[in-house]
Amino acid sequence: MSDFEEGARLVGDALVRDLPRAIGLLEGVLGREPTHAAAAYFLGEAYVMTGRLDEAERVWRAALAHAPEDRHILDVLAKLPSDRRRRRRRSD
Repeated sequence: MSDFEEGARLVGDALVRDLPRAIGLLEGVLGREPTHAAAAYFLGEAYVMTGRLDEAERVWRAALAHAPEDRHILDVLAKLPSDRRRRRRRSD
């Protein structure tokens, strides 16, 4: 299994979720392959799940420079404002 496949599995599969490990793997993938939009998608998702919304936005926006039509990334960016509102409500 590649680092990308393992990282995506550790983010997407709730039964084996390990966000710190997934983040490390996916950051490594993007370090080697900065245009890997799917790795950026899953890394951003992991960042959101760990409360790092600004980092998620940064990764997703960088991915759009390489894949401006990527529907997955466009969709999660569109939902980011509501994620931020929800997080603020929880901390109030």
